[in-house]
Formats: sequence, structure tokens, C-alpha cells
Amino acid sequence: LVIARDGQKALLISRYGLDCQKYNTSKTSVTWETSSIRTWLNGTFINQAFSLAEQGAIVMTNVDNSKSQGYSQWSTNGGNNTQDKVFLLSYAEANKYLGVTDDDSNNTKSRVSPTEYAVKNGAWTYSGTKTAEGKYAGYWWLRSPGSSSSSAANVSTIGSLYTNYVYISDAIVRPALWINLESGIF
Repeated sequence: LVIARDGQKALLISRYGLDCQKYNTSKTSVTWETSSIRTWLNGTFINQAFSLAEQGAIVMTNVDNSKSQGYSQWSTNGGNNTQDKVFLLSYAEANKYLGVTDDDSNNTKSRVSPTEYAVKNGAWTYSGTKTAEGKYAGYWWLRSPGSSSSSAANVSTIGSLYTNYVYISDAIVRPALWINLESGIF
């Protein structure tokens, strides 16, 4: 899905949860900069999902991890800013582009279902909540910290902000990236 444009660049996010990954493989305090999911997205995922030509059209992005990107009621440190080709949306971005808040249980715009591949890898869905397409919704990671340094923010099955421990293994991944529209690749 195209969720923003800036000149000759477009911000894309996957329509579905493409895989099921832990935010971090170990049970420890972590930020986006040091997370396992960031390493996976900019290594294994990008190399398997995109050709070299497509990778060349993906813009290296200065990713803001400042306090302004997280939920204001949580004082958890977001860590250093990073440079990434593929990333997860922050809470502030999910709020801006998809209307995610901490109290909206009817936000079908931010609900997402996992692919069959993600389900095979352990993605959890809840039969009590459906996406706008009528599929069972799962919850998906954001890059912002959660309510503690060993948790990360996510979008719940009802479409609102939530927090979970970083080592939870059934959350889905919804990659985001900026592409150069002038590349002619996408």
C-alpha cells in the first residue's frame, strides 16, 4: 500500500503481515537499533523479497527513533536514529498514516491479516476481529518501544496501540520502505 508521497519518493507498507518474527530473539532490553527484527529486515528479508534492481530503487532512509515517535504515555527510550532500507512504522507514523491510537477498537484501517506463509511460521490471529477484507486479524510490530525497555509497541488485532514483550513469537511483520519513483522499477 502507498501511504505517503514526498516528491519522487513513495512510502509503502505491506498490505498483509508477510512473516512472523520476534522483535528480538533474546529476552532483554532492546531498541530498534539493536533489535533482531531490524537485522532480519535489512538482511534476510530484503535479499529474499527483492531483486538487486529492486533493492537499488529502495531509498536508504534516516529512521527517526526519538521520543516523538513513540507513545507519549510511555517514557521508554527509543534509542539512536538509524539508517535503513526496510523498517517498521513507528507509533507516530502508524497514527499519522493509519489512524492508530491507544483507544480506538474499531480501526479497521490498521488491522491486518497474515499471509499463509506467516501463519505457517506461527502468526496468531483472533477470530473475534476481522480486517476490512473480512479476514481474521493478527497483531503487528511497530519499531517504537513499548511500556518497558524489554517490550515493543504493536498494533493489536482491534487496530489500536498495544505493547508486548520483544521475545513474543506470534506477532506479524509489516515491512515499510521508501522507493524512488524515478527508478522505473516499481
